[in-house]
Amino acid sequence: MQTMRSTLHHAAVILAACGGFWTGQAYAQAEVPTQWYAYGSPSPAAPRPSLSGDGRYVAFKYVPSGSSTLSPGNILVYDAVTGGTEQADVSPAGAPSSPNSEMPVISGNGRFVIFISRAADLGVPASNGSLFIRDRQLGTTELVATNNINRLRNNFYAGINSDGRYVVYRIEGGNTGNPAQLYIWDRITKVTEALPIPDVESVGIAERINISSDGRYISYAGRSLANVVNLYVYDRSTGTREIVNVNTAGEAALPAGSSRNPTMSDDGKVVAFQSTAINLSTPNETKTNNDIFVRDRAAGTTERISFTTASLLSIEPSISADGRYVIYQGYAASGGPKAVWLYDRLAKASRGGLQAYLAQGKFVENPVISADGRYVALYATTNGSTPLTRQLAILDFGPPHAVQANPTSLQLIEGGVAGTYGLTLNRAPSTDVTVSAAGDAQITWSPAQITFTAANWDLPQQVTVHAIADNAAEPPQTSAILHTVSTADVFFKVAKTSVVHVVSSDPVPPVVIAPGTPGQPLQSADVTLNGSAAPGATVLLTLTESASGNVQAVSVAANGEGQWLYTFLGLANGGYTVSAEADGIQGNTVAFSVYVQRDQQ
Repeated sequence: MQTMRSTLHHAAVILAACGGFWTGQAYAQAEVPTQWYAYGSPSPAAPRPSLSGDGRYVAFKYVPSGSSTLSPGNILVYDAVTGGTEQADVSPAGAPSSPNSEMPVISGNGRFVIFISRAADLGVPASNGSLFIRDRQLGTTELVATNNINRLRNNFYAGINSDGRYVVYRIEGGNTGNPAQLYIWDRITKVTEALPIPDVESVGIAERINISSDGRYISYAGRSLANVVNLYVYDRSTGTREIVNVNTAGEAALPAGSSRNPTMSDDGKVVAFQSTAINLSTPNETKTNNDIFVRDRAAGTTERISFTTASLLSIEPSISADGRYVIYQGYAASGGPKAVWLYDRLAKASRGGLQAYLAQGKFVENPVISADGRYVALYATTNGSTPLTRQLAILDFGPPHAVQANPTSLQLIEGGVAGTYGLTLNRAPSTDVTVSAAGDAQITWSPAQITFTAANWDLPQQVTVHAIADNAAEPPQTSAILHTVSTADVFFKVAKTSVVHVVSSDPVPPVVIAPGTPGQPLQSADVTLNGSAAPGATVLLTLTESASGNVQAVSVAANGEGQWLYTFLGLANGGYTVSAEADGIQGNTVAFSVYVQRDQQ
């Protein structure tokens, strides 16, 4: 076992570009850093891990060696930072449960784990299944619901929202007099609400129920008693539901019942799913392959993001919290390699991982994505061995492509000293990236353009900024330097760019107050000077001895009220001048003389 959490430097190369109706591109990662957790050999675990929003915690079912992956087991939470695990199916008294639990789901904040159990030592009645929620922070286990095991099934997932307040689950039915029902439980109020939705009979093993972060939207695969299957999003605020396995024209997927595995963004606006439908993209497909589609409910569009041929499959999608990224296993390009693909809906392109692993005849199962789209957890399984050996794998695709500035704010004086900031890319580009800067008439900046390459992308390129002296008395002015990107790299084309904020203040010339009485020499060799400047300014004092021309320069900081004080020690008799400068702004000059009566020997 090894742990890793580090910023990644990816080298991406174009793997394939497809013509025809697909305008996207697929990229193979030179290496996607992968963290492996081998929890025994053989180590059955199924059917799907669950990942916290930050990618740190993975909840999964573990069953003892030699058991079938369909057997109940224990619920473990793996910590990708420490490499440790903890058991989540723990009794209210804190005792570990026997291995009789299933279907863990962890909340986005990583605090709560829900699971279904038949364990008698958790207090589950015989022939029943019970849904529990484990609070990892408080160390408590709470019962959410219990029912006959044929109704609260141990092979179907419940859902939990990102902060763990709401839990949604299904009670099976099976006939017109006793149809299936969806329920939502509020962890704060302890109130359970039956949702007035028809056609919620279960579709298949391990189908997910998803709930938006605010608890308003619920997505699920539902089957009517007439055996019609669709994917739905239910709006609790309006009491309406929407079929999402449709094409952009709003036409239902054909053949009917061909869509599965919905996964929903945190705001409920975007749903990804797998389907064998032939009419969800343009032009229609000719074969009923499993492919991945993304339905944007706000835009009213359906996008195909995988491209399988023959009997190949692209399956098991999982979508990031903001709906930008979709992970799945399969084929991003017709005729291309199999990989775990991370699709970027802004870039309209995919990056692949574990391609070499899959090329060895091994296979992966059920990838799930973190909230920001960076981390992916899945089961990796050897092929051809008996029994199979499974490992938990966590892939790190790195943060979203970005142009970074440091610092992102500057405080300048009009006509004064320039400020600087550095620009870098956060990962190596596939081709040159040119970044242009633009501000307003209050400031100047140079250079206006910087080009990053595979050789200098992580070396800070300096931009120099001056505040223009306009000789107008005015409050501090704020400018913004915006950065735009020009590149053929599809990911940096849509990269986030930093904004640098510049506050320009009117110059405040530093002032030196002449010491003593004008025309009278000072009768001390230690001369204390004081004056004023902009609050916090660094004042450069230059003392020049008139007779010799010797110069002594010192710096002193003005306090929060703009006052400063400095003592020159041991001055010889004679005349002196002192000038002041702060932040490139020249102040006044004063003169004084020192005459100290020396003792005669």
